[in-house]
Amino acid sequence: MSRDRRVSRNFALLSSARLFSQFCLFGSTVFLSRVLGVESFGVMVFAMAVLTYAGIGVDFGITNLGPREVARGQTSVRELAKTIVALRLLLMIVAYGLLAVFVWLAPITSLGKTVILLYGISLFTYALDLTWVFYGKEKIWIAGLAEALSNILALVLALIFVREPAHVVWVPILYLVGRIVMISLLGIGFFKEFGAFAPRLDLDLARRLLRETLPIWGSAIVGVIIASFGLFSIGLWVDAEHAGHYGVALRITWVPTLLMASYYISLWPSIHKGYVDGFASIEGLVQKSIRLTSGFGIGLAVGGWMVAEPLLLFLFGEDYQAAVIPLRVLLLATGVGVVNRHYRMLLISFNQQFTEFRVMTAAAIVTVVLSVGLIPLIGSWGAALAALSSEIVILAAGHVCTQRLIGSVPAFHYLIKPAVGAAMMVGVLLILQHLKLHVLAQIVIGGGSYVAFLFGLKVVRFEEARVVLGAWMPSRSGAG
Repeated sequence: MSRDRRVSRNFALLSSARLFSQFCLFGSTVFLSRVLGVESFGVMVFAMAVLTYAGIGVDFGITNLGPREVARGQTSVRELAKTIVALRLLLMIVAYGLLAVFVWLAPITSLGKTVILLYGISLFTYALDLTWVFYGKEKIWIAGLAEALSNILALVLALIFVREPAHVVWVPILYLVGRIVMISLLGIGFFKEFGAFAPRLDLDLARRLLRETLPIWGSAIVGVIIASFGLFSIGLWVDAEHAGHYGVALRITWVPTLLMASYYISLWPSIHKGYVDGFASIEGLVQKSIRLTSGFGIGLAVGGWMVAEPLLLFLFGEDYQAAVIPLRVLLLATGVGVVNRHYRMLLISFNQQFTEFRVMTAAAIVTVVLSVGLIPLIGSWGAALAALSSEIVILAAGHVCTQRLIGSVPAFHYLIKPAVGAAMMVGVLLILQHLKLHVLAQIVIGGGSYVAFLFGLKVVRFEEARVVLGAWMPSRSGAG
């Protein structure tokens, strides 16, 4: 199977599972936002933001380093799993202790403290999560299936048990149940593929992993700061109601973000192998990927800005009107992030972890400074502006560092044609809004016109579309 088709096949498998999974997760978000109300929903999303910080402490960068180690094949998968799970279990104990200290000291309500501690119980599932193994082995469907079933269960349980704002304490318990199902399915898949194992710390392997993962772990920590510091600051320094408004805006951007994450997970093994074969072996693949994702990112940013208000009101109702402006800015940030992920991935794959860490640190500093300065003045809009600024920093600095250390990876000249297509899409959307069509019709017709413009401008080529669409079809032989 060609490299392009393998990436497309993996993307098709993972994105299919994730699209369905995120449909269920997003459905539960819409349901919970309406049933819990703005304030209790704000308590929930703030608690999840706090959990994200604790979770990254347990992960210690394996989400990014693990697939690389598995793909390179220098250490057996079972030995990696033994040491990584043992390390994560130790880190989980520390992380929950720090979480408890934060709850004790933080100026938040007793309800907020309770929900955070209940979410914290899920940290042990982070330690046992073997998703990274299946990403590295390019057995994408196993990870995707486990995630999808977990989110389906969470949606069903939410529909059954959550009926009023006071039931917010049930949400972290239902999240835990879904996570247990997920890690159980991954454990079964691992056992069938590699056999049983017990966590055991190989000190030499642990030292090597820690040495290599420290900059990646650091980048992951600052990445969490970039992604969630705004929500964390609003929940801590403003109030739960404002956190609820910002939370629904973030939830809408999750769908395209996770779709593109599926794409990059599928692309990553080919990029990792490019380190062994040389940058020239993947240069064409990277340039093609930037061209295609630039089209997606610009369409998302421009089209999202146009339909943000009717979409948000349709999904969440009038109570969340204040989330419109933050949503528009966050969609711009998501569009930029679609492109800049290439540079982070290349720097990690070509052993430039410390450079990638410095890029992410600079972006995190921008996030914190702007959040602290703007949130007290303009609320959640300030948090969104901080997020957009940090993504721009990552794009600019990542581009410069990649050009200097790895090779020529142009991006900016790929933005011109998609920008022209987006401008034409704006015209279509203005006509549709004048006709007062439903927002879903606007998205379908406006998005379809943008895709047609991309083909017409040769941003997307028919042969590339054929490869991608073919990846969604069953393989006709065992060659795949």
